[in-house]
Amino acid sequence: MVKPQWFRNHRIIALFLLASLTAVFISACNLRSSEVATQSNNSPPTECRTVEHAMGETCIPINPQRLVTLSDFTLHHALVLGVKPIGHAFDGWRDKVPPYLTGRRNEIEALEEIGTEAQPDLEKILDLKPDLIIGSAWVREAYPLLSQIAPTVLDGVESAHNSGWREHFDFVAEALDKKAALQELRW
Repeated sequence: MVKPQWFRNHRIIALFLLASLTAVFISACNLRSSEVATQSNNSPPTECRTVEHAMGETCIPINPQRLVTLSDFTLHHALVLGVKPIGHAFDGWRDKVPPYLTGRRNEIEALEEIGTEAQPDLEKILDLKPDLIIGSAWVREAYPLLSQIAPTVLDGVESAHNSGWREHFDFVAEALDKKAALQELRW
């Protein structure tokens, strides 16, 4: 059976339109992802300092204003150093505020919850527009994505319990440029 000429032309036109729509769709997706990357990295901080951490070196803002913490210990250390995060990944310790922060329980509970340390909610973090993210190497798999949202530093200390708490505290003080505040604390 021989198909009429108009039918063959119709198939060619349909294939052309399908290919064109596919190209437009792919271009739109690429444009959207580059917009998200541009929004997340807005503009690099004009003044920053380099901090070494478990994933290498990162240039972080001199005076970060929008901190996100990725572990309960990081949150506690930031608060003791006088920095209140805008978002935090809770890991079951939300109800177990340490004695030295009991007076700040309401402040801790009011923080924007951004998932757990094991599974931070990248969309929520992106919406908060942080200028610094601090956590531990437990989230190293998410580091490439987190570092596209904001400068991110991860501590290499494997445990913030017992002996590791002091090293992690020192790391948080370094990242927040709060060494002077750390020196004022009495141990």
